[in-house]
Amino acid sequence: MPEDLERQLSPSELADLFAFLLLDRPPDDPQARLLPGFKTPEPRQTEDPAQFAALVAEVAPGFHTAAAGEGGVAIVAEHFGRAGVLRTHPVSREVPCVLNGRLRVPSGGTSRLAADVSYDPRGDWRLVVQINGQPVHEQIVGPDTTTDGWATVLVDLSAYGGQTIDVSLHNRANGWAWEFAYWGRVELIHTP
Repeated sequence: MPEDLERQLSPSELADLFAFLLLDRPPDDPQARLLPGFKTPEPRQTEDPAQFAALVAEVAPGFHTAAAGEGGVAIVAEHFGRAGVLRTHPVSREVPCVLNGRLRVPSGGTSRLAADVSYDPRGDWRLVVQINGQPVHEQIVGPDTTTDGWATVLVDLSAYGGQTIDVSLHNRANGWAWEFAYWGRVELIHTP
């Protein structure tokens, strides 16, 4: 901050400045929410589909899900050393839990979808990433594909620059044993 800024601004102006830095909308907007990463999400769980979107959005802003399997959707206190992690489970052997989002990909530069994913220590699961309904990435998430329990998946979106795309992240079954998916982050990263 510029030197002595705290002396140049009134307490109200200083509070507004910090609100602009921490919120996704102006502070006077009743829909304003803290940006991800400024507060660890509170652990909780729900099997009510009407509440799924709110939990998903805390870790994966702009994403939602309509259905989840065992245990519904949860934010767990800690998983493999990370706090405030989203947990999902496939609906059935054949039906995945899908995180859906619509992203505007900036023109020029490099754009990537970044997802930090983990697994239940007693099993693994299959991650499938789709763009506009087409698969663009697939991998098993388990002990052999992670480091310290986590994998960072990067999907290049640069070819979609200037477009709005539908992104689907599938938590699919892989053998139907302990296929809980843990999501530490889902975001679009753009480098001009």
